[in-house]
Amino acid sequence: MTTKNNEKVTALESLWACGMDLSVHHQGKPCEWQEYVASMVFTKSVLNAGSLLRVTPSSRFCSSIDGIVAWDLCSVASIARNIIETYLTLHYFCQSLSDTEWQLRKLVWQFHEISERVAMATACIPNSGLLAKANTEQKKVKSALIGNPDFQKLPTSLQNGILKCRRSRLLSNEELCVSAGISVNYHKGMFKYLSNHTHTSPFSISDLDSVRTAQPDTICAFNVAVDTALGHTALALRDFSKMFQSPKHLIAETAVTQIGLWEGIFLWEKSSFYNLK
Repeated sequence: MTTKNNEKVTALESLWACGMDLSVHHQGKPCEWQEYVASMVFTKSVLNAGSLLRVTPSSRFCSSIDGIVAWDLCSVASIARNIIETYLTLHYFCQSLSDTEWQLRKLVWQFHEISERVAMATACIPNSGLLAKANTEQKKVKSALIGNPDFQKLPTSLQNGILKCRRSRLLSNEELCVSAGISVNYHKGMFKYLSNHTHTSPFSISDLDSVRTAQPDTICAFNVAVDTALGHTALALRDFSKMFQSPKHLIAETAVTQIGLWEGIFLWEKSSFYNLK
């Protein structure tokens, strides 16, 4: 790979190490519900970054299998998309809100979780006692949610989306991008590109046919995924360390540099995504 790509990969490796240190440092400490969820989401984000590096050929995390190094663009793109999605959820839980606002977010989150459990149990183990238990819990949470005064003030469309289990958050990806300082156009373009590779779309299969080991176009495609993974991991470190007031010695100099760099890039409409050539 090119020197430029190696620098990005090395930076992501550094952010991964920093994230692991932060995760371990805050593990097991007393915290509020939203802080607990944020810490779990942050850990998921860091693990995703590690997984991406394991399938990125120029990373020291990546090793050959029987002498073969796979250029698996679909997996890299899919993990990068997951990193974006995970970051936005982390940002959602790192926002500063009142106790009543957090109570509503908690109910919405819990209702989505138990509803998913009910759906899976209904499909897989319909005669299990676990389904009956999950149904009871779902009704309990739904009752509390519907009775919440702040929920009743939400737009009807949002209420319906939550009750139909289409929404687990009160804010959309676009709203969270604005709050986090990320260009909505950048997000939409990048998320669409990576989503095509996440799913077995015609675009993905066509693009996969053009992938050739260590060729310029292939390196460029990998750059896009690594680039956005690096940026969103940087902001994840920013938000998490701010929320938990992490000791400064745990924030590596590389992380500080990348955070400042990506706070600027994410506001720039002509990001690397728009300059593939």
